[in-house]
Amino acid sequence: MLDYDRDNVPVRGQRFLAFLFAGTIGILLILALWWHLIYLPAERKKLAGELSQCRKNLEEIGNAIEMYAYGHSWQYPRSIAQLTPGYLKAIPSCPSAGFDTYSGTYQVFNDPHDYRDSCFTIYCKGHHHELLNMPEDFPRYTSKP
Repeated sequence: MLDYDRDNVPVRGQRFLAFLFAGTIGILLILALWWHLIYLPAERKKLAGELSQCRKNLEEIGNAIEMYAYGHSWQYPRSIAQLTPGYLKAIPSCPSAGFDTYSGTYQVFNDPHDYRDSCFTIYCKGHHHELLNMPEDFPRYTSKP
């Protein structure tokens, strides 16, 4: 014989609903813990690796620009396209963006009187590293500290 509560609902059905609700809450808690303890740290590590590779790309381009200047009377190239294929095999891509974000950002000043006053700047154009709280157009590489 079934027991009924005051609303004429079988008590056994209420227990099943309570277990179902508790199980659903438990699964949601496990998913939330997985998200915060496993997924997000792994995603941050991946993004930090991409930022590191972007910095290395800029350093590689900067070194190629310096080598170009060494061979051209200390005059920096007018565009980084002049670096291929002699100094770079190809212009690298930002790993976060998936395409070349550097070419359009190259700025150069060649001082005709004193090469020591010449300088250049190049950076990763856009918000490609914003998930790591980096500002727009970051990272940057400059020939003068």
